[in-house]
Amino acid sequence: MYISNVENIANTISFSIPVGKYLETHGFPVINKKNNRFIFSNTEALKKMVLKLPFYLKPLCKGGG
Repeated sequence: MYISNVENIANTISFSIPVGKYLETHGFPVINKKNNRFIFSNTEALKKMVLKLPFYLKPLCKGGG
C-alpha cells in the first residue's frame, strides 16, 4: 500500500529502480512507486545509507530527488 498524492508531501527523495530496490530490501519504507522511481522520506538515516551504497549503485544515485 502506498501514499497517493505524494507530490504534496514535503521532504521526499526519489531514486531509480535498482537503488530503490536496494534501499527497500535494507529496511527503508517506500512511500510510492511512480514513473519508474521509488519515493522515500528524506531522513538522516536514508542519507547515511546513500553514502554507504555499493560502488555499482552510486552512479545511479546522482540526480535523485
